[in-house]
Amino acid sequence: MQLAHTLELNKQLLKLKIINKKRKIQYGLLLILLFSIIGFYSIQNEEDLSQKQSNEIEKTEEIEHYEVLVTGGFNMDANLSYSVPLLKFNLTDSLPNLQIGSEKTIQLSEYDSMIPSMIQLIKLLNDNLNLKNSEPYHFYNPLLRASESIDFIKTTKGKTERKQISGHRFINEKDIRYLELDSIDVKISYLLHYFLVSIAEKEWQDTISTHRLREEYSLTKALKNPESVYKLNLRRKRIDSISPEIGKLKNLEVLIISGSTVKFLPKEIEECKNLKSIIAHSSKLEELPATLGNLKNLRTLKLGNCNLKSIPKEIGNIESLWHLSIGNNNITSVPKELSKLKNLTWLDLSDNPLEEFPDCVLQMENLKRFWIFGNSINEIPFEIKNLKYLDHIRLNKTNVINIDSLSSIMPEVMFLHND
Repeated sequence: MQLAHTLELNKQLLKLKIINKKRKIQYGLLLILLFSIIGFYSIQNEEDLSQKQSNEIEKTEEIEHYEVLVTGGFNMDANLSYSVPLLKFNLTDSLPNLQIGSEKTIQLSEYDSMIPSMIQLIKLLNDNLNLKNSEPYHFYNPLLRASESIDFIKTTKGKTERKQISGHRFINEKDIRYLELDSIDVKISYLLHYFLVSIAEKEWQDTISTHRLREEYSLTKALKNPESVYKLNLRRKRIDSISPEIGKLKNLEVLIISGSTVKFLPKEIEECKNLKSIIAHSSKLEELPATLGNLKNLRTLKLGNCNLKSIPKEIGNIESLWHLSIGNNNITSVPKELSKLKNLTWLDLSDNPLEEFPDCVLQMENLKRFWIFGNSINEIPFEIKNLKYLDHIRLNKTNVINIDSLSSIMPEVMFLHND
């Protein structure tokens, strides 16, 4: 049966065409790995778990639910600072599915014959991690890129445990403990990440469209043939504002004004319906138009290190948003309407004169990275523990009076110093 599962997984690998010549691990190694992993784990777990199982008084069959989170590796254009979604694989329900944040659920019925193999590998890997330490510690995998990670969330009888394997380590954080992976764990976690990302890429795409379109470096030139422009790059331009005519760029998907002297965006920006990424960090922006809230396809909004004193409540209408960065401004409060940003995975509120914790954050159900240092906030609501996918919070730990209590009830979350 194990061999049959492995052969089926091999066939699926070929279907998905996941052979990537740029990767150091070649397909031949993956094939060998697939044939050896299950046998290896079966022998290892039979020996290592036998003593643990013999001590159990009750040997009842427990229903286990696995949710696997995958970040990074998704085929997006890094040069456009385009964020990636939180990919959530539910592999143990009667109808396995892939969730793209909170906006889309894709049934994986096409992979029914392969799912048992995936579940078996996930269970075996998770069991092996538990043998190293049953606590929710983090594991480092040198084969993964710094932006890549894979999380296993296992729920049994209402009890949840979470493990994360990442390609990045916070080396200056003495309180964060990373456990070593065996060589076989390194390879199988890499393979699982690569394979699940391949499924996501096959089933769903949301990328910048560049085919027969061009990048322009001035609005004047862009307006000569407005339908053919996908990217307007005004980086470091010495201009105070952008003409309302930008609304004529109907295929514009990326707007870059970082490092420029632009102080205002025109309200006509709402006419650029296809905008997916606005990169405006380190510009002179002083105010944002409320019409930004009408950009229903926007994924990335980077506004850090500007001159903003507030952000319009209408930003909360951009439910498509994955990444919002408004750090290092003069913002004193965050609109409660931002609670509607259910797909947000990364939020940066750092270095703003905030006096109270923005409760809207507690409703951002897919939030994974949260920066909130550089303010006078001295307490974080315990309700933040309800953010199931939260990976780390960067904050001024010495200022937060309940940091120890938070750490104890959220052991799977990394509380990073920024003092």
